[in-house]
Order: sequence, then C-alpha cells, then structure tokens
Amino acid sequence: MMLPRANLFAGIRIVAEVTGPALARGLIIRRRGVMRIADWPGLDHRAIQCLERCNLQYGRGPILVRTGARYIAFILNPDDVHRVLRETPYPFASASLEKRAALVHFEPKNVLISEGAERAERRGWNERVLESECPRHRFTGNFLHIISGEVDVLQAKIAGREELV
Repeated sequence: MMLPRANLFAGIRIVAEVTGPALARGLIIRRRGVMRIADWPGLDHRAIQCLERCNLQYGRGPILVRTGARYIAFILNPDDVHRVLRETPYPFASASLEKRAALVHFEPKNVLISEGAERAERRGWNERVLESECPRHRFTGNFLHIISGEVDVLQAKIAGREELV
C-alpha cells in the first residue's frame, strides 16, 4: 500500500514545528539550554496540532515527509504504530543514519541499527529473552519485587523531601 506524501508546505511545517524542536532538544541526550526554550508554553501543542492537521488532510496511515534526499514516515494515528512495527525493517527502516550515529558508540550490536540477516538474528534473540509471546515473563515476580523496593526508596525520599537524583 502506497503511503501519502506530504506536499512541500506540509513538509516544511512538519520539519519546523515537529522535527526541529525535537532535534534541538536532543533525541537521546537532552540539551539543558535548549530545553528551557523548548519548554515554552505552546511549543508541544503546536507540534500536536500540526500532525492533527496532516491527519485530516492526508487521512489514516503514516505520511511520508521529504527531508533532503530521503523520506521519513510520520505516524499520525496511534493504531499505525502496530503497522510500522510489523512492517519493519521493510518498508519502514529502523536503522536510520541518525539512530546509527547516536547508538553505535554504546550499542554497536543493537537490533535497532542492524540490517538484513544480522538484524533478524538479533531480533530473534531479543524476542526469546523478552519472552514476547508470553503474556507474563517468567521473571515477573522478581521484577516486581525489585521495582517495589525501588518505589519504597523513592517514597521515603519524597516523604523526607530529599532531592531525587
């Protein structure tokens, strides 16, 4: 199924109102100085409105936005997240240049930045370890015990008005 492509003006608007502020904030490591500016009232609301307008204009499904020599798919509807995940890595590639640059330094063998047979092998391993096919992981009890202990520590800090670090 072909995806709709944003026209030039919609693409510019998406880059200016959605992508630009997100990139300026820092996708992985936040930039504190930019965060103060980016947290101005209304900036996130404008991004949401921009994508809602695109959803009305182009309809359901991800929309392709041209950014230089390539297209990036923007998800406009929460239901489309499942489609994109199901159809990754083709036609929706998860190993973008930006993601590779950000992750290769500390996660060089991450499934998100892998391709082809290597990606399939790594994804299979992740699925087995995470027990994705099971409604509950076999270590759920252990996880809940550890999480409960951490929550107790946080609640004690909040009660004592200590700073959370």
